Amino acid sequence: MPYTIWVKCHDEVLRAEREALAGKVIGEFSLPTGARLGCFLDDIDWERFKNDHGRSNRGIHVPTTNVPQCPNLLEFNWPDYVARAITFPDELGLDEYVCDNVIYLHGSTCLSRVGLTMTLAHELQHFLQHANHWQEWAWNSIIVRLTEEEFMGTRIYPWDLPIEREARIVSKQVAEKICGAQPVELYVDERVRKTVDQNDRSDWQFVQTLRDSRPYELANENRELIQGLRAYGSSLKAILQEFKNDPCFNHHPRCKDLNLADFFADDA
Repeated sequence: MPYTIWVKCHDEVLRAEREALAGKVIGEFSLPTGARLGCFLDDIDWERFKNDHGRSNRGIHVPTTNVPQCPNLLEFNWPDYVARAITFPDELGLDEYVCDNVIYLHGSTCLSRVGLTMTLAHELQHFLQHANHWQEWAWNSIIVRLTEEEFMGTRIYPWDLPIEREARIVSKQVAEKICGAQPVELYVDERVRKTVDQNDRSDWQFVQTLRDSRPYELANENRELIQGLRAYGSSLKAILQEFKNDPCFNHHPRCKDLNLADFFADDA
């Protein structure tokens, strides 16, 4: 099986229900051949992730391909019980991941059937983007490394990033298929009313507007976004160089192909 699901829950009936639902969500996606995906469904909210990724964070996807030169992957702020599940000691006694991608969902996310479905589908789409559209995934990762002041100046919101917009579109479609359109609509409406902050409210209001079932043109949308960032070309060039020097990324065979000249040649 190309994936493993871990569910932390003291209620065995609820644990089985969540595991079955997670398996159903994964079944909506065509996983890459040879994929080793791990999905961990917690029963608490891991505060370190909330601190690192924002109070509104409901789950994360982490590429965990074992790269010896990238120790911060193994020093990631996983809960101890998650780390024990997703790693094992190699012949030198060093931890290695048992999977090449990990998806983690907070406990509060798993309280709702729709919430679990939407968040897991969202992170699964990020997993597929990383596997099948690595350059688009990488460019979005580079854009968010602009300084806070620069990023605010772009007037780009998180849901404007192509990989994020696509993940929201797909997650809503999958949730409507599995849970039904009305429960999804009610859940999203509730999230708008009970948001953590204004950005979270705006994010869920954006999800409310999603109606289009046509395939999302990720590459084209990515190109248009980057071409609109010409004013930040020098910053993006510097971040790109850092990206290419980072062993967590430059091990990927397509890293060397990242080039701003593909978007605005005169500034690259």
